[in-house]
Amino acid sequence: MKVSVITNRGVGIVRSAANRHEKCEIVDAISSTHFENTANELATKSGEWWDGATGSITMVRAGNGSLKVSVSFPATSYAQPLKSIGIRVKAQGDERAHVLYAVSDGNTAIALNRPYTCDYEIPINVSSDTIEDVGSEPVPGLEDYYTKSEIDADLENYYTKEEVDNKGYCTEAEVNVNHYTKSEIDGGYIANASYNNATNTLTLSSKDGSKQIDLDLS
Repeated sequence: MKVSVITNRGVGIVRSAANRHEKCEIVDAISSTHFENTANELATKSGEWWDGATGSITMVRAGNGSLKVSVSFPATSYAQPLKSIGIRVKAQGDERAHVLYAVSDGNTAIALNRPYTCDYEIPINVSSDTIEDVGSEPVPGLEDYYTKSEIDADLENYYTKEEVDNKGYCTEAEVNVNHYTKSEIDGGYIANASYNNATNTLTLSSKDGSKQIDLDLS
């Protein structure tokens, strides 16, 4: 279930700035590995609940009855699940930012094993006089493509052929020629010996028991 909400605190910051002919700024987007299916609860989550990576704002467009925001999240080493996102706004002269818009989806499979970009159109009437435009709007038709920076960041998780060749690893052919397999060792060599006093017999067997020799010592 997907839930989204515009917070009272965030709207208050925007409205107050507009009334005083001041500016406010969309500063970043926080994230969480948790999800919330109630809008009122999502709007009032504390800072500790937002336990994920912080995304940067790449585009802001205000006007025409909505606020368009694009967010870019970096890849994380632990492939963080991206269950909830909170876009934050900050008033002019204020050091603290507050969530303006939050969205949570318990069914999403999105994870930050690679950089991730998302776009939002928040239904709030605000002009660029209050929230200035940032960046450029995405070009229609390019949604299915990765940027160069996204690809370059993802390639950091791979070794080149030269790096692998210089680490001294063996190929499969080299292993097959120069080494015995586990089954060959366990089944081809004597590993156990036992003596039966009643029959005066010595029994020799391989580790896996596939081969056994009984020697009559009488």
